[in-house]
Amino acid sequence: KRCINRDYITMLESLVSLGELKEGEKLLEEWESSGNCYDFRVPNTVIVGYIEKGLFEKAEAMLEGLMGKGKASTPNSWGRVAAGYLDKGEMEKAIACTKAALALYTEGKGWKPNSKVIAGILSSLGEKGSIEGVESFVGSLRTVIPMNRQMYHVLIKAHIRGGKEVDGLLASMKADKIDEDEETENISRES
Repeated sequence: KRCINRDYITMLESLVSLGELKEGEKLLEEWESSGNCYDFRVPNTVIVGYIEKGLFEKAEAMLEGLMGKGKASTPNSWGRVAAGYLDKGEMEKAIACTKAALALYTEGKGWKPNSKVIAGILSSLGEKGSIEGVESFVGSLRTVIPMNRQMYHVLIKAHIRGGKEVDGLLASMKADKIDEDEETENISRES
């Protein structure tokens, strides 16, 4: 069955490289109905094609469909869709896809979040994110990368916007051996 999956991947790669995504979708449906053992690389070939063509909604819909069926996907695919959404300025979708990627993260599997995507999301959340939204995102992110100054700054900004105390965050920042810098002081003065 693995060899058959390899054949499907090869055919799908050819169709995707020719820009024949509709034909790729048909072949993918044939593969799904064939009863072969599930191999994420098969549908991922079409997902990559969507991403390369800027069809992020289709890529996201396919990933969501796979998850809805209980099929595995990878954080890398979700991360690539998030990067596409970020480039298009669709921040809410970029955040949702990044959260999905973070939820699928497994230590030692080689995936790291795209630093440009994370910086863009943190910047947006720092400007207008709710306390709950910021805490949720940073909580997911800290399972993948250690807390850093930018993450703390976003939390501090959200707490100040929400009228909450920031002394606890500053103490946590110090406990994590992250010194306050000029920006931290400027943000803290806003409270």
